[in-house]
Amino acid sequence: MERAFVVAYNDKNWDALRSVFAEDLLLLAPNAEPINGRNAAVEYFKSLRDAVGKVNDGHEHLTVNGSGSLARLAGVLTVGPGRIRVWYSDLYELQPDGSVLFKVKAFGFPQRAVG
Repeated sequence: MERAFVVAYNDKNWDALRSVFAEDLLLLAPNAEPINGRNAAVEYFKSLRDAVGKVNDGHEHLTVNGSGSLARLAGVLTVGPGRIRVWYSDLYELQPDGSVLFKVKAFGFPQRAVG
């Protein structure tokens, strides 16, 4: 699922990106109010893609856990020319038809120590 998101985002395939989100997706992005729904999330990622560029290969998965129909994956990735590191924590939900969709997608930027 994570790979499908990255490929769709990098290729600007907004229909494919929309298809990996639950209808009632909650997107928690830095410096933004919570974004509700798959269509609003796609619009957000369109503007983000133009501003920061592609996601680079080499995700670092930090934790994976789950229970029942839910699973969480947290990790780190880079965007643009490798200068912007992003942490993410995604909640996936198993659908009745056996597919898996993003239910909550959250990401932000690590704080740097000052000093």
